[in-house]
Amino acid sequence: MRRALAAFLRVQAGALEEAIREQGLKLQQAEGLMGEAVRGFGEALQELDVLAKNQYELAMELHRVLEVSLEGQSGTQSVEAFASSIRGTLDLFVQAMMEIGKYSFQLVDEMESIQVRSASMGESLGELAEVATRTHMLALNASIEAAHARKYGAGFSVVAGEVQKLADRSGKISDQISSQMRETGEVLARAQTQAGLIASNDFNEIIHSKQSAETMVTAISESEIRAQALVARMEEVGMAVRAQVGRSIQALQFEDMVRQILRGVTVGSGHLAAFSAKLQALAHEVDLGGRPLAGLMLQAAREFEAFGEPAHNSVQAASMDSGDVELF
Repeated sequence: MRRALAAFLRVQAGALEEAIREQGLKLQQAEGLMGEAVRGFGEALQELDVLAKNQYELAMELHRVLEVSLEGQSGTQSVEAFASSIRGTLDLFVQAMMEIGKYSFQLVDEMESIQVRSASMGESLGELAEVATRTHMLALNASIEAAHARKYGAGFSVVAGEVQKLADRSGKISDQISSQMRETGEVLARAQTQAGLIASNDFNEIIHSKQSAETMVTAISESEIRAQALVARMEEVGMAVRAQVGRSIQALQFEDMVRQILRGVTVGSGHLAAFSAKLQALAHEVDLGGRPLAGLMLQAAREFEAFGEPAHNSVQAASMDSGDVELF
């Protein structure tokens, strides 16, 4: 019987070794979870660092896009004020250019009217010159007739001489007026050309200003679109940051799971140590033979039965993968 009891104790010793092996597996499980938690936490922190840098770069880019902000105003207010100022300035500028253009064309019309009148005056001066020429011819004929009449035409000859002088003087005055009218016509022609150029340039400036205004409005619209895109990107980065924070929290939860496993291993190791001590005590009593063998066998059976009760494992997770985590 004592040999049978010794064999029984050897079998139970094997069971004890199996229990120790299970505790080793639990330790490996704990080490795996701890390592995975640390790796996940480190990766999450690295991702958070990259995302934080991206967030900063996006914020700087947004600042550059909205750099048109006026001092002492917020971005939205300054952009609106800037656009309103541009519109007001352009409206005033276009209105002024239209007024100048209108007056310039009126000036051109007046100059054309003056040229028409100058042409009419030139025709009148031509008729006056023709009258002076005919008067001169009449005075010459009168002088010839007075010479034929000799002493009877002496008085008529004096009158003919005076008429000839008046005709010569009228011709000179007509020539002077014609010369001045030609010069005036040339001046008016040059002035009309300049006025036309001014009016044309005014409208060219208006067209150029309109193009510049369209360019400014397009730039403002593009800046607004870029700002909206940057804001959307920053929102995406914020969502990614929140996801990484969730991973970090999950890693911290697994740290608590590892602590529970290690606590269970510690308790199990204590039970193994106590059970081993009891087996040693029973083996010693068997060797001494002081107690009845039946009593020793009954005590050993009770100890093994108590030791064989399964311990509760509060953590079943083996990794941090999705679907493989059972929180406690």
